[in-house]
Amino acid sequence: MRIRMIQGSYAGGCTMVEEDGGIYAPHLPVTCGRRSAVVMLGTPARRVREALSSAYDAIKDMARQKDLATLFAADLLFTRKKAASLVEEEEEREEADMVNLSSLTDDQLKSQLLHYGVKAGPIVGSTRALYERKLQRLMAHSSQFKVNGTSDAAKYSDSEEDEGEEEEDEDEEEESSGSEQLGPESVSLTETSATARTEQVSDILTELFPDIVTTPTGITATKRRSIKGAAGRPVQFKYLETPLSPATLERREIQQRLVPLWVQIVVFLLLAALLYLIYVSMEDPLENPFSALLDSLSDEPALTPSSQGISTKQNIHTSVEMYCHLIGRWCVGIISFSSTLLQQTIRTFTLEVNAGLQLAQWEKTTNISAHISKQERAALLANFREAIRIPTVSFSETEQNTSALREFDQLLRKVFPTVFSSSLVKHEVVADYSHLFTVLGTEPELVPYMLLAHIDVVPANEADGWEAPPFSAKELNGFIYGRGTIDNKQSVMGILQALEYLLQRGYVPRRGFYIGLGHDEEVSGFNGAVNIVKVLKSRGVKLQYVLDEGLAVLDGIINGLKGPAALIGVSEKGSATVKLSVSMKPGHSSMPPRESCIGILGAAVARLEEYPMPRLFGYGPERAIFEHLAHKFGLPLRFIMSNLWLFTPLLSRVMERRPDMNAFVRTTTAVTMFNSGVKTNVLPSHAEAFVNLRIHSAQTLQEGKDIYHEKERSKDRSLWDPLRDSRSRGSMTREGDKLLPIGQVVELIESTIADDRVKIELVSGFDPLPISSYTEQSFGFQVIKKTLLDMFPQLTVAPGICIGNTDSRHYTDLTKDIYRFAPTWFKPGDAQRFHGINERISPKNYEELVVFYFQLFQNCDIRNLPTPHASQHEL
Repeated sequence: MRIRMIQGSYAGGCTMVEEDGGIYAPHLPVTCGRRSAVVMLGTPARRVREALSSAYDAIKDMARQKDLATLFAADLLFTRKKAASLVEEEEEREEADMVNLSSLTDDQLKSQLLHYGVKAGPIVGSTRALYERKLQRLMAHSSQFKVNGTSDAAKYSDSEEDEGEEEEDEDEEEESSGSEQLGPESVSLTETSATARTEQVSDILTELFPDIVTTPTGITATKRRSIKGAAGRPVQFKYLETPLSPATLERREIQQRLVPLWVQIVVFLLLAALLYLIYVSMEDPLENPFSALLDSLSDEPALTPSSQGISTKQNIHTSVEMYCHLIGRWCVGIISFSSTLLQQTIRTFTLEVNAGLQLAQWEKTTNISAHISKQERAALLANFREAIRIPTVSFSETEQNTSALREFDQLLRKVFPTVFSSSLVKHEVVADYSHLFTVLGTEPELVPYMLLAHIDVVPANEADGWEAPPFSAKELNGFIYGRGTIDNKQSVMGILQALEYLLQRGYVPRRGFYIGLGHDEEVSGFNGAVNIVKVLKSRGVKLQYVLDEGLAVLDGIINGLKGPAALIGVSEKGSATVKLSVSMKPGHSSMPPRESCIGILGAAVARLEEYPMPRLFGYGPERAIFEHLAHKFGLPLRFIMSNLWLFTPLLSRVMERRPDMNAFVRTTTAVTMFNSGVKTNVLPSHAEAFVNLRIHSAQTLQEGKDIYHEKERSKDRSLWDPLRDSRSRGSMTREGDKLLPIGQVVELIESTIADDRVKIELVSGFDPLPISSYTEQSFGFQVIKKTLLDMFPQLTVAPGICIGNTDSRHYTDLTKDIYRFAPTWFKPGDAQRFHGINERISPKNYEELVVFYFQLFQNCDIRNLPTPHASQHEL
């Protein structure tokens, strides 16, 4: 007979499992042969004693039948001792429950908890009650679970949940005890088989029976789940990472595939160097670091080892020296070129074009509000419509609508009565139809300025496709349609309307000014503008600056530019008309010669179109346009525009592909008229064509102009063929130590046609206008710029070049600064309306013109420009 304890599990309550006819875990079976008595752990001591007593009485009866009295006595003695021990432990547990834990200090409470294997954290008011309950629970369970090795189970309980769970455990135990009827009645005898047992067992009577070997039962105790926040315990589970959004995952994936920024910069610089090498091989460049490098290397005398009288060792040594010398000079040159590239890039990349004087303290002058009332707005639009309805058309220098010009004169006197009646304004009619207004200033020592506009317009035919009659001033879709709305009656009426408002508000200018309105600008202005200039010159007038029509505000027209840009024209291209003619003997069409005069002239015209004038982009004011706008472009255009010293050849080749941009690159040639023949069956004796040229600022009409600097070189160079060079590459020529001039335009035409049978005559023309100043010391440019930015802060102001011509070219003897601008807003497609069909302007834009001139008059009253604020920063 053996008496043994089955090691059971305690996990929130006892579960009775019946195996092999016996009841196990977590119960205390007492076996005797094939019979067993089972007592549940947790049963009160009284019931344990009664159960054990009943069990051993039964065992004693069975043992007596088998005559094992001695063993019965030992078993009975053990049983009684075990029952007494259980009773004592139960009484100690009940006494522990009665201990007042609140009387313990914090240190005593920690030491008691540590005695039971619990390391307490900081004890504060909110945690003391928690630790008292935990200690009470440990003391109550310490003796109860020593028998089955589960005394540490409380260490793994949830500190915040054990109280509720303990109550549930007690309820379950009571239900279990009720259902099993623990006590004396709960003892049952079942048949078990020793050979069929596979569960791990541990004897509790090892002292009495030391020869008993522990038998595994397969039943183990498990810990309860650890909860985050238990004092002194590690967190035994890991929280999942916060899930990432699809956009974040996609961005990280893209970033992994991207090339690092420094690699992109290096590749871009290498590409720039490669393009520059291509340019060097295709062009005859200006002075630049790379060409200087090549020239310096080519100037070095060759180092060749002598083949006589020198040993092989000396030859090798000399060759090594030669190659080391060349490699060294190349390295020095490349480093110099790279440093120059970096320096130029940083300098131009940080150009602040709208800073400078805009950040300086401007002189305060009388400031009259430009507020326009609703009645004034209606009146100014009505006056403007009346001006559009008068067809002041100029057909030619000898044919104009003079009756319309006289009607326009009467309109001006009617709608601007204050201007014509004020004592501050002197009005004169020049050449019968032009107008000159002199406005006196209170400080005569200040140099006056002058505003220009013209009254006449080009012809317009409604049948050409106008959406509204060209002289109806009809308003459609928010625009006033009519010839002259943007060329140039908006300036005529805007200037006088602004002056009318100022005089009505009591304005007295400090700086005097002039207003000139020509009547024949569309046919060269030889009667109107020229005679106005004669009047002023006769009076010894010198002007601070002149402002005429010309460029405008471009919004969305320049590809890649962020935001609108106001281009102020600082120069005009020259203009010329060249006549080409061929004369031959007439004949019958049945016997034609190998070449007719029409064929010869046609071939000459074809050569002019096939071989255009040289590219001159970067040698006139057009370069300043892109440098001032560079910071408004995105990459890589920003880098290219900021470094035109390097990318000018590349940019000029791109620009010449578009007709509107090609005008900035070179002198343009356009065949506008071709006349020949009198009858279909008669060979013509004469053929003629007229070519209109717009001359680039770097060229002249008849006198050569060297735009390059002389190079100090002692090496002779062969003379390059100008014709071959201009035809094949469109570049310049060079002879000896001096770069040859780009040539007269007429001579370039002759060399391009290269046919003595074609007669070339210069009908009329003039050179490009001088380039006006646009620095921070330029009074006119800076005042116009300030007025624009005060009205439109979003604008980028830059100098520009007019590809057309204005009356202002006649005023070069009166001032050195002539600017060509009106704040007319051009959207994509509006530039084609200039001298085209559907010319139009919005009422809002016309009102903005009036306000612009209103403010300009007042801004010009300052005596001097302020000290410029630093507008360029070197790194």
